[in-house]
This record gives sequence, structure tokens and C-alpha cells, in this order.
Amino acid sequence: MNTTDAIEVCVSEALPLCHIEAFLEQLRTAWYAEGTLRKKRWVLRALTRWMKDQNIALTHLDESAIAAFVKRLTGAPATRVRFELAVLRLLLAYLRGKAIVQVPAPDDESAIDQIYGRTSTICGKSAALPGILCSSMRPSSVIFCAVRMRAMARLSQARLMP
Repeated sequence: MNTTDAIEVCVSEALPLCHIEAFLEQLRTAWYAEGTLRKKRWVLRALTRWMKDQNIALTHLDESAIAAFVKRLTGAPATRVRFELAVLRLLLAYLRGKAIVQVPAPDDESAIDQIYGRTSTICGKSAALPGILCSSMRPSSVIFCAVRMRAMARLSQARLMP
């Protein structure tokens, strides 16, 4: 594939292959195992197919689109739902860091939280664990990211206002 082909692929797809590979390369340099990267690539390709089917442009990828994508997993185990959410959160943070996708307004965060609440409920039922235990499994790094993203959104809105 020459450079022109790569540019055309990058422009024409819902979630271009070039962004997927760049994202995975960043994870590879962070010492993610190849098996983990294969699983993440599988999720990202499924997202690409879903985005094409739903006619969602890359610029419109946000928490609500990710929540709709994850909602298709109605009977999936809670661990799979959490894994896909983790992959998609990392991808969204990567795309926002590269300024490919815009940082959301503070009110646009609830869709993923609703999905997370559903996985806590599923986890509580399927693993016979109390819901409080499942909700305490949420990594502190995800909470830190959410707080940081909210702060960045507020800062960008403050800069836009005169």
C-alpha cells in the first residue's frame, strides 16, 4: 500500500484503519501484550463495521455513540462489556488527544455511565455478588480520566466565551 492509498483509506472509513493501527501502536509501545492488542483490534473493527452500518461519521463519535454500540451486547457477560468499554474509552481519549474527535460538553457524559451502571447490575446478578462490590471494581484511573476530561471540556468552553 502506498501513501496515497493509505490517505484514501484514512479519509474514506468511519473509523479509519490508520487511526486503529496508530492507536494500537501506541498501546504496543506501552508494553501491551500481543494477545490483548488482538482483542482490542477485534473490538475496534467491530466498532468500525457498526459505525458504517449506522452511518456515524468519525467526527460524531462520542460517549452516546459508544454507549449505543455497547448496548448491542444484551446477553454478553459483564466482563466482555467492561472490556469493550475500556477499549473504547482508551480509543476516545486517544482520538481526542489527537484532536480528531472533539471533547464533549459536560452534559454529554451520562450515556457511558448508564452502560456502566448496567454492567454493575449484570455483574451483581451473574456473579452472585452484591452490586456495591461490582461498582467498587471501577479503576481509579477511569475516574481520574473522567474528571480530567470534564475539566478539559470546561476549560475549552471558557476559552470560547468572550
